[in-house]
Amino acid sequence: MYRSHLFGLLIFGLLTWSLSVESTNYRKGSYCSNSAKSFLPNKSKRKQRLYRKGEKRPSLDIDRNYGPRLVLKSRKNTIRFDQIPRLRFGSWNVQDFHISPRVVGGDQAHSYPPRIYDVKDMGKVHTIAKMIKEQNLDIVTLQEVGSIDDLRYFNNHYLDGTYHYMLVPGNTPGNHEVGFLIRKTLPFDLELRSFRELKGEVRGRWRRIFTHDLPLLTIKKAQAAKDEGPLMFILGAHLKSDAKAGRNGRSQIRESEIENALNIIRQLQKRYPHTPIILAGDFNGNVINASEFHLLRGRRGMFDSFYVNRTPHRDRVTFVHFEYKDERPQPMQIDGIFVNEIIQRNNILNGVRVVPFRRDNGATIPLPRTHLDKFDLPSDHYLIIADFDIQQILQLYFQRGGR
Repeated sequence: MYRSHLFGLLIFGLLTWSLSVESTNYRKGSYCSNSAKSFLPNKSKRKQRLYRKGEKRPSLDIDRNYGPRLVLKSRKNTIRFDQIPRLRFGSWNVQDFHISPRVVGGDQAHSYPPRIYDVKDMGKVHTIAKMIKEQNLDIVTLQEVGSIDDLRYFNNHYLDGTYHYMLVPGNTPGNHEVGFLIRKTLPFDLELRSFRELKGEVRGRWRRIFTHDLPLLTIKKAQAAKDEGPLMFILGAHLKSDAKAGRNGRSQIRESEIENALNIIRQLQKRYPHTPIILAGDFNGNVINASEFHLLRGRRGMFDSFYVNRTPHRDRVTFVHFEYKDERPQPMQIDGIFVNEIIQRNNILNGVRVVPFRRDNGATIPLPRTHLDKFDLPSDHYLIIADFDIQQILQLYFQRGGR
């Protein structure tokens, strides 16, 4: 009995040590394509300062590091800008996207938290890859990606290595991350910045603002000089889910996330006043009429691309909600692609639409009417795609003094 107890303690200690090593490896692991450089913020050894009640706290400064920063230079075999008919951008919550071998007990080199996830059905993964290929997406932001391992595995095994993949673990590491896929042939230099460490007061507590993260993808012209500004900015959003927190608490958290996202956008617009900015992702609430999204409805210079495109509400459905033990479907728009006034005023947006799921024979699958219908879909969210006039973006860039 005594020996078995000691043996159990020994096994528990070894498991704890191995998990801590895996956690460290994941944090130090690659966050994007192999040719990228990563810059991690220096962590101060000082204790976190305690603020008195009512004392003014430091405000947002986009020059500060709030998380890792990744830089990815363009390849030599990129195409010319005049060979790009349009820039097709997509945003999609791919629902519990755990597909790499490590989630089923394989390579554990970069897994954190070290747990076994239910691997996503391979048929659903094939359908997601097929839709990305068929829509010929140039850039896509994906939500609920398990980790960089899943994004790498998806790109290499399902998308023929067509894309650069970039992802920084957010505040829910190894679970629901926000990642980017960028076509390798595009003549872009890329930088991805994390805001996962940005803190502020939320519901009376000083805490990290973003439930997951708000990664900022900066797109620059390939081989541009350091003093030349960017072509455009893309922010990937995944706001607080309704699955956790109280009914009032979750909307307050989302409203705080939106306010801080707009603060970041406002600072970007102040520094680069004629640069297109996109805010896209899963907003986890009805963006058309929920109260917490009033700030996004054109009052701070951001516009829903569906609104700009004059898309009717019935064609904006990106998610069908079912209350617990209630089979009545509630179709709504909880995902979106928001654009700034520069895109709206210069007619850079050429169209936006929700992509339906289709059967093998090409027939459109109708919106789910039951939980089981929804479960059978590749994702519980629908893909949104928007086309942007890259020549118009380039013209604005040259007007700002770009070369």
